[in-house]
Amino acid sequence: MIILKNQDKCCGCGACANRCPHKCISMSHDKDGFIHPEMDTERCIDCGLCKKVCPIINKNNKTKDPIDFIAATNKDDKIRLSSSSGGLFTLFAEWILDSKGIVFGAAYNDKWEVYHISVEKKEDISKLRGSKYVQSFIGDTYSQAEKELKKGRLVLFTGTPCQIAGLHSFLGRQYNNLFLIDVLCHGVPSSRVFQLYIREKSNNKDISYINMRSKKEGWKNYHFDINDYSKLYKRDTYMKAFIENLILRPSCYKCLFKNGKSFSDISLGDFWGVKKYHKEIDDDKGLSLVIINSEKGKQLFEKLNIENVTRVLYQEALIHNSGFSGIIRPHRNRSKFFKELQKTENVSELIEYMLKPPLWKKIKYKLSSNIYKIVRKL
Repeated sequence: MIILKNQDKCCGCGACANRCPHKCISMSHDKDGFIHPEMDTERCIDCGLCKKVCPIINKNNKTKDPIDFIAATNKDDKIRLSSSSGGLFTLFAEWILDSKGIVFGAAYNDKWEVYHISVEKKEDISKLRGSKYVQSFIGDTYSQAEKELKKGRLVLFTGTPCQIAGLHSFLGRQYNNLFLIDVLCHGVPSSRVFQLYIREKSNNKDISYINMRSKKEGWKNYHFDINDYSKLYKRDTYMKAFIENLILRPSCYKCLFKNGKSFSDISLGDFWGVKKYHKEIDDDKGLSLVIINSEKGKQLFEKLNIENVTRVLYQEALIHNSGFSGIIRPHRNRSKFFKELQKTENVSELIEYMLKPPLWKKIKYKLSSNIYKIVRKL
């Protein structure tokens, strides 16, 4: 039976549940909204397979240096504008499907919960497109992927670094027909917080539309849209809580799978450094950062014949992308927030209250502002 001494280290990848031969392990959300395994001790035969596939217990201590850093876009502006960054994921997915393969990724269900699913038709790729800032439920997609791999089909599996590491550990061997793509992940927020928040912003009405990265005012100033609600990400309460590390999973604060440790062939993110380093390719419609981590990833990228490609330097690629770093600091009020979460009826008010700067910071800001004004007059 799998037992982690510190449950906060569990990343919720679901490798243990997928590998258990007697289905003694199920994945469920805890009171804070984070996914954890639950054990049926009576059915467990103590085979040890759950421990064998746990990427936390069998962590990878080797950092794999990237082969190449590339800024690129999908030439189809319609797809690019409906994507979070430059629309590169769609190109990878289309190539796999054209080769009669199968693609796995995160999608919303009818309750606006985020689950991993598989798609086999191009018209379904849109379900997987776009950022979803909440942890997705893997379900049995690791097992599904393994079955397809054994049939000899091409498989593209996308997810957060911990989910890719979980699949790699679950499989326990290399497959030439498997391509792994992870996202440059800041961390995964609580699904409980997300569900409470979207209910508030939709006034408890049926939700027909969620876009966490709407580009109606550009890629850099993206909006969080829910039905008729729309806010610039810097002003949206949920996004502020996400960016300021208030509502992330405990394991995200010391992630073991970033910085080349997830076994992904390619990492995808936004090339936020474009404004500083490559203004000539910045049209504010979205630009993908493609980090090639393996020869297999390099070969896959070259098959796409992408026209809009700019090779960039390591520093240019990552200086503005904290998603590559493994350690982020939790917000000072994180523990207090989750204690109060169980009592509140208004999660937006609770988040705003917890994000208020302490008095000393307000005084420091006021003093700095006044000193700046005096210096300007001199």
